[in-house]
Amino acid sequence: MTDGQKITWQLIASVCWYGESSKTINGWADVSKANGIEYKKFMDRLKSLKRAGGLIVNDDGEWELVVPTAKHEPTIQDEVEDQGKRKHNMSQKDSWELVKEGWNKNKPDSWLRLDGSMNLPVMIALETQAKRLEIQREQYGEFVGQVCRGATADSWWSSQNMKASSVFGFSKVSDKKFENVEKLYKAGSKVEKKVDYQSDAEVFARYAVYGYTRSKIERIQVKDYNEAAEIATKHNPEDTFVLYFAPNREKPVFWTGIYTDRTRYLFA
Repeated sequence: MTDGQKITWQLIASVCWYGESSKTINGWADVSKANGIEYKKFMDRLKSLKRAGGLIVNDDGEWELVVPTAKHEPTIQDEVEDQGKRKHNMSQKDSWELVKEGWNKNKPDSWLRLDGSMNLPVMIALETQAKRLEIQREQYGEFVGQVCRGATADSWWSSQNMKASSVFGFSKVSDKKFENVEKLYKAGSKVEKKVDYQSDAEVFARYAVYGYTRSKIERIQVKDYNEAAEIATKHNPEDTFVLYFAPNREKPVFWTGIYTDRTRYLFA
């Protein structure tokens, strides 16, 4: 069992009667309350314990704690699930657009494009991969792009006809896919890339590094820095990162957060 599963087993054991449900504490709401754990969070832990074979529940809802007879080697998927759910500032639908952009712009030529509406099983697998690497939804475009760039630097990976599910998995993720993605992600960090300031995925990812998250990006054409600074005094939407571009300048001349220490040189 994983460490999380062992802790859950011990919490249940501390309030049960000889390893079984009792008349006073026979519902999971009772057990979670007795241990001071939020019910929904406790139920997530419970599913993990049942999967490991440390808890048996019959059709009548009665349960019994057991020591698994067969040695259960926890998978990486088990360990990630034990971490509980994360809170996000971006919807799955919006982050999927970042995934597609990151994939299509950085994939090896032989890999298949990622188009159309969200593929939920692939998204579930990708989110599990990202959770393990502590990557937030705002950074999914850059995450996927870096994995793809890692593949372009590898002769075997770059010659395959891969699709997104082949790389990230499909719902449940195997240990091998976890390891492959981590390897490609690390390799991609060493591949030099040119920043695309017109890419929403890259702009979101840059801000996310410093803990800033918003839902939109706006680009405004200006004459120069001074005009941008003047507009910004009146135009500062709370849900939008605004970038200002001057003629013949690839980089923004002004942006949301330019007067903030952490993002003063974000696009310099």
